[in-house]
Amino acid sequence: MSKTDDGALIDWTTIGRERFERLIEALIPYQHPHGTLVHPVDGRGGDGGIDALAIEPSEDTEGMVVYRDDPGLVVVYQLKYFPDGFSGRNKDRQQQIRRSLRQAIKNVPRMKKWFLVAPCTASNTGWEFLSKLGKENHGLENSFIHRGILDGPKWAHHKPGCS
Repeated sequence: MSKTDDGALIDWTTIGRERFERLIEALIPYQHPHGTLVHPVDGRGGDGGIDALAIEPSEDTEGMVVYRDDPGLVVVYQLKYFPDGFSGRNKDRQQQIRRSLRQAIKNVPRMKKWFLVAPCTASNTGWEFLSKLGKENHGLENSFIHRGILDGPKWAHHKPGCS
């Protein structure tokens, strides 16, 4: 991979939504332990607030991964291609994020974590908005995977097919 003028591996402002989503879908499995089932969700016709779902196994018995009706950790990823952010001046984007989270809560009752992935940084109002999301949703653990994390070694330096 070549670097952009600012040293980043990917120019998030020009990659476009479709390529952004495909890249992140390819990298999500690297964020979880071996044996985790990762399912990207085709959003045509609505994705129910879920762009990717990761289900970690409930136990490992003598090298065999076991999946049950009561899975281990269920993680939902919501991808938003907002390279210029979702600050206070972008209230419509905040509403999109809030709506996606509410849909995910409704559609994935066993969700333990929810990750917003967007190739931007957040302003103070953006961070306040994200902080309120957890409180509004009964303390559900939510995290923001922002441009700084996406440019870091755990995300940008993985190439699909390599470990």
